[in-house]
Amino acid sequence: MCIVCNKFMKRILFSLLTLVSISDLSQAGTADVIVQDVTVQNGEVLQYYGYDSLTAGPAFVMEPGSDVTLRSSGKVILAPGFQAKTGSRLKIEYIDVPPITFTGSHNIITAGETVTLTWDTGADNPETTLLPDIGTVAASGTRDVQPSVTTTYTIRADRGTSILEKTFTVMVDETPPAVSNSYPPDNSLINASDAKSGLSVVFTDDTGINSIQLLKVDGSTQTDITSQATVNGPAINFDLTNLPDGNHILKIIADDHVGKTIVVDVNLTLDTTAPVTTPSVPAGTYQAPFRVDLTVSEPATIFYTVDGSIPYEGGPQTLIAETLVQDLPVYHTMNLQFFAKDIAGNTEAVQSLVYDFNQSPDPVTGASLAYNAPSVDLSWDSMTGATKYWVYRALNPVDVDMLNQSIQGGCPPPQTLRYSEVDVPLGTPPFQDADLLPGRTYYYGVTQVNEKGLESAVGQLMSYTVALAGQTEDIEAAKARALGWLDSQQNRTGAWGNRADYRILATSQVLNAYARAGKNDYSTHKALFFLRGNAAQNNDFRARKLLALDAFGQDIEAFVSKHITLGVYNGTQLNGWGMNQYYSYDPVDTALGMKVLAKSSQTLSNDLKNRMKLNAMWSSVDNKFAWVDNGSPSIFVSSLVYGAEKELNTWIADYDPAWILNSQSTAQDDTKGSFGTGVADTAAVILWIDSLPEDAKTMAQTYLAKQQQPDGSWGDAFVTGLCLEALYK
Repeated sequence: MCIVCNKFMKRILFSLLTLVSISDLSQAGTADVIVQDVTVQNGEVLQYYGYDSLTAGPAFVMEPGSDVTLRSSGKVILAPGFQAKTGSRLKIEYIDVPPITFTGSHNIITAGETVTLTWDTGADNPETTLLPDIGTVAASGTRDVQPSVTTTYTIRADRGTSILEKTFTVMVDETPPAVSNSYPPDNSLINASDAKSGLSVVFTDDTGINSIQLLKVDGSTQTDITSQATVNGPAINFDLTNLPDGNHILKIIADDHVGKTIVVDVNLTLDTTAPVTTPSVPAGTYQAPFRVDLTVSEPATIFYTVDGSIPYEGGPQTLIAETLVQDLPVYHTMNLQFFAKDIAGNTEAVQSLVYDFNQSPDPVTGASLAYNAPSVDLSWDSMTGATKYWVYRALNPVDVDMLNQSIQGGCPPPQTLRYSEVDVPLGTPPFQDADLLPGRTYYYGVTQVNEKGLESAVGQLMSYTVALAGQTEDIEAAKARALGWLDSQQNRTGAWGNRADYRILATSQVLNAYARAGKNDYSTHKALFFLRGNAAQNNDFRARKLLALDAFGQDIEAFVSKHITLGVYNGTQLNGWGMNQYYSYDPVDTALGMKVLAKSSQTLSNDLKNRMKLNAMWSSVDNKFAWVDNGSPSIFVSSLVYGAEKELNTWIADYDPAWILNSQSTAQDDTKGSFGTGVADTAAVILWIDSLPEDAKTMAQTYLAKQQQPDGSWGDAFVTGLCLEALYK
């Protein structure tokens, strides 16, 4: 029930027999009787009948002395603009109004079939009409029709002072279902990662999909395996890890509501087994140089390093060979690391072999450090025979592990962590590091190089944590602090986040920030490997994962097809996505899904591009979006939706962000430059509202810098990644 305002109450004299519901005209349903364009005066007594609801429209005027009775079996709506002037009398009665019944023998046919329409409009109708093109009929009766195209029939009952209508639509379907989206393509080679994405097919049809069946074909035998799949409206998903490696033929059969059928055959080869690389010489201690071969169990590419760094695709120290590494010389202590990737894309875990010649110089002894603001001073013992020393620096757990491998394996650390060369001076070698950020922990190791050019292992690790600093308004300083904090928070699996169920969310956002910052190193690739190897718990996280992978050029086509099929369908229409699979759609997940579609190289149907029902999720204010249906407008959510619409560039509306841009704080305090409720809203506007003026963006970024915590974060990894990405926009 809504409350009638005082000024409206003063204009209407009610004579009510029961409680009246007054609401906006837009709430009227399709069965409403709408009374409008009428002026009642001179004491007339008029009666209007309705069922379901009756609306007195905005052009309905009651002059003084007039009488009107509204009778309805449902709610009565007095629309804005309705006028009942003082001295008029309005009576509203809830009565048993005979409803109109209007049905058909069936509502989906092929052209030429007969449908029998049946109706009953009650006994108090001066005239009953059947539309289209049929004309006046009895108040109750039947009629056979044979529409050649989809047709909406209307039974109209004219009750003198009001008209009641009811409709019945007969859909004519002349075409079989078609494939709207599918994965994998026919004759595909599927690896372990893509097998988890599975078989995904979405069908479209004029009258909707009636059923989908999945068959496994072995020669002349067809086995129904639909029970192992998930059918969601017009979409089917099947986990290909249910099948063994090898060649398979799958058949998908979809039929519509008039029995028309489509058959899709998918031939594929599953290869979910990673290759295995075997060295010709095992790890151990050796006295003389030798050569080693690396052979792989199947055709594959071998990635390897000889400097102790961990190999990865695109790594600056990573060497590449096809199927065989032959005659690799080993003549000094060396940590050989390698893995193979087969044709299907299955990747072997990294192997590490240490070949020790007992020729390396002794590890450096006596290493110590002291902090003399603003720098760390390192010192160590002078080593006999040393020609130079190398200082190594690690900033995150992954890099610290590599320095510890040097200590434990007795081999030099990877060159990628080499920080500075120190020539041999007189006395104790000193080294000063002034490139420090507040709140970060720095790890150092020192090696020596002898006259033969051989390098020692790290002797011991030293570490120092720089004290936290105060607030900064410098955007560049804020970037450096945030990058440093994120480096230190990455765990050994490559992920970010303390809670396992939020790690995909946090890791995806950090990677988006890294992509903006141009950071692409081993820790970045370890994070990408974590994302590819772990399933997202819901549609929100899955979309963010795909966007992060795409930001680093990773192939996401298989995941995109899967994501499409996990949307919410109405018949064959994709309305959007919800947090979890098949849940009612919401604006955040749908906007993220739109951004994923924009990254796909597939030819996407208009059904997928244009029909996601974001308009059903507006807040109470037009064109503003909320976290939940009919919630308060959210700057974060609205910015995300506006940005997604621009990126996909297919939505029917062009949302105006002026209400957001005009809300930026200009107060001379800590809120200056902010939007909405704080850092998250402000970062969202920077990232997704492209029309944000440059000076307003700088003011917003300065606000973010001022809100940064002393340790370089904004509270947690996700928000820190979001703010860092906004600073690099």
